[in-house]
Amino acid sequence: MKLRSHWIKLAVGIVLIVLLFSFKVNLSKTGAELKHSDFRWIVAAGALHIVGLLLSAYRWQILLAVHDVKAPMLDLLQSYLIGGFFNNFLPTRVGGDVYRMVDSKKYSGSLLRPFAVIVVERLSGIYGLLLIGVTALVFYPRLHEIRSFAIALLTLTIGGFLFALLFYGSERFANWLKAIAAKLPSKVSTKLIGLFDAFWHFSNS
Repeated sequence: MKLRSHWIKLAVGIVLIVLLFSFKVNLSKTGAELKHSDFRWIVAAGALHIVGLLLSAYRWQILLAVHDVKAPMLDLLQSYLIGGFFNNFLPTRVGGDVYRMVDSKKYSGSLLRPFAVIVVERLSGIYGLLLIGVTALVFYPRLHEIRSFAIALLTLTIGGFLFALLFYGSERFANWLKAIAAKLPSKVSTKLIGLFDAFWHFSNS
């Protein structure tokens, strides 16, 4: 019965993908482009994408482990693939993150730690892109033409580093945030302080 259910899900998934591709992708133009493309580069690009997914799932596993949440690599990879489907075919880029957060709840018992992990994962990814951007600007031959953009990018990079240093390195700042949260209604303050603790837990690793 379980095997039959698996094949039914697979068939429904394939039908949905075909329908979505029919509406979102110009198949004739795509076919024409493929004819004039080097198949070896297409395979290489696909292989790099698979490597990226594996590394992303491994990063997610490491961040969960910081919170003592043990999740199998294969399950996390599957969750990443399903989340990627939501990101690509739904009108939002956060649908995949919401799915991954809910899916990883079965390993942690609550949504609090998975939520903190995914937010930190996203923020670290954004900061990584900022670092790549700043590094690329150093080698840009016409830097004077985009001076204002370069200054803004550098400011964001330095600001992000200082905020992370303050958030994770200053006990006084942490106590100040907790004091503000404690003034809120008890139900809200308890959850908010728990969320802060979930984020600050990364400073111990």
